[in-house]
Amino acid sequence: MQVVDPDRIEVIEQGFTHDGMGTPCEIGAVGDEADNSELSFFADAHFREAKEADVEIVQKVFADAPSRIEQGLPYLLAVFVASYAFIVIDESCRQKLWQDLVSELERRTGHEHESGAFLLGVARGERREVRDVIFYDDLDPHAYSSGVCVLRGDAFAKLWAECRSRKLTVAADAHTHPEAAFQSPSDKAHPMVAQAGHIAIIIPNFGKWPILSRDLRVYEYRGQHEWIDRSPLKAPGYLYTGLWS
Repeated sequence: MQVVDPDRIEVIEQGFTHDGMGTPCEIGAVGDEADNSELSFFADAHFREAKEADVEIVQKVFADAPSRIEQGLPYLLAVFVASYAFIVIDESCRQKLWQDLVSELERRTGHEHESGAFLLGVARGERREVRDVIFYDDLDPHAYSSGVCVLRGDAFAKLWAECRSRKLTVAADAHTHPEAAFQSPSDKAHPMVAQAGHIAIIIPNFGKWPILSRDLRVYEYRGQHEWIDRSPLKAPGYLYTGLWS
């Protein structure tokens, strides 16, 4: 249980817009752009020295948040929950990035094969904020031709180019499974980014909504084909996809 300081609540309440008044949503702090190259998490001698992986998917504050604290409680909870998460998916003012991602992954499966995407973001201290996505089949039109997600070498050249263009880095990847989410032998043996600290998210049921957090699987790659299970059941709070997800 967390003790809430009433003085802090008063300050937070003053930060909300007045009833009936709307202003642009507030975007959270952004990492230093100098550290935002697409290879900034890589540990190879040819790349930058990597840090421990933590991915953050951060909630934005809505412009029309009510001024009354009772009505604004969900917004306060979003701030508190996100502050403890390691993987936080950024949300736009009107659309939830996580729901959009899952819905589009489901559409691309055709309920016949897997689909996947890279989650692009920026570093914020020891965490990562996801800001955008790029789908596997946008990088390689034949990515799903075998029924599972497979990317050829030139797809990664396109990925790095997109990262440079967007001034973002690969924060994680996500792909669907036909039924329950689990890490298959192929998933274990072939990480999409074979660098320690990379995060893989597995989504069940071809991404058919709704997706419960307890049904997701999240793994952190440690190198040498070894992984740490960061799934919600094993590491509650590690993955944050938004209060309304």
